[in-house]
Amino acid sequence: MIGEGRPAWDAADFLRLGPGTIVGQLSHVTNRSGVDHLRHQLGSETRVHLLQPDDPHAMHIDATLCPLREGLALYNPERIDPVHLVGSPLEGWELVPAPTPEPRHSPPLYMTSPWVNMNLLVIDHEHIVVEAGDEKLQAVLVSLGLTPLPLPFRHVQALGGSFHCATLDLRRIRHAPVPAG
Repeated sequence: MIGEGRPAWDAADFLRLGPGTIVGQLSHVTNRSGVDHLRHQLGSETRVHLLQPDDPHAMHIDATLCPLREGLALYNPERIDPVHLVGSPLEGWELVPAPTPEPRHSPPLYMTSPWVNMNLLVIDHEHIVVEAGDEKLQAVLVSLGLTPLPLPFRHVQALGGSFHCATLDLRRIRHAPVPAG
């Protein structure tokens, strides 16, 4: 963990859950001073809620929590207990444990944990880009009524990131659901 002498925060320690709601975590690159600075900069219209994952080496939130669509999120059962989300913006959400990542030998994960498989790119309320080799995770997504879009990305993961890290969410436009029929 870094000291509190100067504000420090990494955008990868935060997730936007919708207009005015951000969840984050402290890590070796984000401190409380940084979170306070972020809250001040965002103003009272945006709520920044800190989660308390059980991860002594926290790096980025993408290997702890992944919102799949409003009201549904994937979580790392080794890092966070859903009981600890009571009182958070995720209270009342359906929380699904991510499957334990398959062991892999190539390419090696020098700069990340195997839980990088949770680092997904959510395209919309139905489509999610997922690493092509993560078949257990794809099966979980299908069981939730989602459509995984497999893409080979293991060599990028070996460098310490995946789909969410490699993209930039500038703005999401909310569309009303189209009535059936």
